[in-house]
Amino acid sequence: MNLLFLCSSLNPGKDGVGDYTRRLAGFLRERGHAVCMASLHETPGCLKASDDDERVLRLRDGLPWKKRADQLRCFLQSHQPDRASLQYVPYGFHKKGLPFALPARLASLVPVAGWHVMFHELWIGITRSSPWRHKLTGCFQRGIARNLVRRLKPISVHTSNPLYLDLLHNAGIRAKRLPLFGAIALDSSQRGWILDRLEEEGITASNRKQWFLAGMFGSCYPDFPFERQLLRVSKKASESGKNLALFGIGGGVGTGVEWEKRARELLPDLVVRHFGRQEEARVSAFLQILDLAMPSTPAEFLGKSSAAASMALHGAVLDMTYCVDMPEYQHLHLADWRQDELFWPLEKVAAEMESSL
Repeated sequence: MNLLFLCSSLNPGKDGVGDYTRRLAGFLRERGHAVCMASLHETPGCLKASDDDERVLRLRDGLPWKKRADQLRCFLQSHQPDRASLQYVPYGFHKKGLPFALPARLASLVPVAGWHVMFHELWIGITRSSPWRHKLTGCFQRGIARNLVRRLKPISVHTSNPLYLDLLHNAGIRAKRLPLFGAIALDSSQRGWILDRLEEEGITASNRKQWFLAGMFGSCYPDFPFERQLLRVSKKASESGKNLALFGIGGGVGTGVEWEKRARELLPDLVVRHFGRQEEARVSAFLQILDLAMPSTPAEFLGKSSAAASMALHGAVLDMTYCVDMPEYQHLHLADWRQDELFWPLEKVAAEMESSL
């Protein structure tokens, strides 16, 4: 298979969909496929990574579309893909989430025998209680998604989240669920680094069983009920007769000093530390030592979270008790999904991609 992946950004460590695309593309190459990647809306100054080669094209967001189209056309002529996979996020392709021109542009510019569309995100305003502006924007976003499918006539359409699958079906788009595999590969090379950090907090091999290690990876969004969830985890640790330690890693919203401060204000005696943004091998080592992971994404949307997928596939038990009020979708029982149903290993995702194309 000669495959092109198209997404909005391939900036390593800065874009979850881009990281997902890079890992999947790399694995498919290992399985003998010819794979190239192109991003259409890169932030200026982020146009080259250490592992980029002639199979990667990254186009700046501010570049006039005609120039981007000319470069993409030359790139396609060089690689001659027969399949194209669009990794779609509306806000990645347009700052207001309204890429009206994208369907026609892709249909006319990328001449392939078959398309695949992966909807990582859909549209906003999906509940009766949503603000009217969100509902209006969501109406346009839904129309763009339907136009994408109408224009590209994809061989297969996927989304990772059970809720999104229901929304696509209600919009008349036939799709299947393709679970996420997580953007962090399993790696034990930095195990010594995380054990040293634990020892600095008084957690050693001899007393490890006395500790309940909870952790967060990535962004802690403003709407996440941090204090409420931390009290739940503290109660869980107390019931198990263990001391609680809370650790965090990664960049994003609400991390670092603010994150630690909020935890200490709530539980003054808590062992708490945030390690900030780290290389992938250290993130993997961190995730492997957790007893419980606290995703800041509601259970109804966990299927789209690569951070949650990474935590689950590294062996941590996910605390899936954070839910939002969405009475319209109660029949889907979204909070009852098991984490092994929500996420798949990379090998299984790649095999499904092969069979779909």
